[in-house]
Amino acid sequence: MELAIRVVETVRSRVLARALLDVVVKLQSAMEGEVARWMWMVGRPLARRLSAIAQRWGHASAGLWFAEPDFVRYLAMMQRNLRSCARDVKGRGLGN
Repeated sequence: MELAIRVVETVRSRVLARALLDVVVKLQSAMEGEVARWMWMVGRPLARRLSAIAQRWGHASAGLWFAEPDFVRYLAMMQRNLRSCARDVKGRGLGN
């Protein structure tokens, strides 16, 4: 028996559409959980530090940066990707 996978724009089967929706919702939920953890553990503390530095430089509006979810998410994901890249480089023997 052969199985052929084909990419389509529209899913015609309601059963398949429901199954795909269930999978996508579970994946989204899992990713949101991981992103939320990174935002809380990494992004928010980093945003607070950067906010304090910017305020010392005279940017009064920077005091609210740590409360901006998009900024916190950006910092968290950048840090996550940096750590991942550093692990890859070190694993290949390219790091110090």
